[in-house]
Parts: sequence; structure tokens; C-alpha cells
Amino acid sequence: MRASTLRKIFARRPYRPLEITLDNGDRFLVTHPEAILIVEQLVAIALPGEELMELISPEAISSVGPARPKNARRAGRKPT
Repeated sequence: MRASTLRKIFARRPYRPLEITLDNGDRFLVTHPEAILIVEQLVAIALPGEELMELISPEAISSVGPARPKNARRAGRKPT
């Protein structure tokens, strides 16, 4: 996915939690727009409750959609 597309998605207001799915099936929950940094070659996602960030390539993102409340965790990486 292009960085410019991601910026538009995460700039929507009012903000609602979104789930990022990668090509390899990993999923990340972004509960707040300040928890993600998007530049041309890198996406950094802050993992809630941890002092860690997940760094991924925008090209590795296959989809971004509304978070599914009953399956969503506040931690970044979701179990596969």
C-alpha cells in the first residue's frame, strides 16, 4: 500500500480504531492516530502498553479496515 494512501486513511476524523493486515497475515490494532508514523519507506506503529514500536514497509500492508471489537486487543500484534 502506498504511504500517501495510508496517510489519508489515518487522517480521517473522527478517528476510529483501525486494523492493519500485512501480506504475511500479521495484524496490528491502531487505537489512536498518534500511535502511527507514516513516511515513504516506513510505517512505525506504537504498541500500546509496551515501550516498543513495530516497523514495517508500507508495501507489506495488504489492507486497513475498521477494528473488529470482539477480536481486537489493545496490544499491537494480534495472535495468528
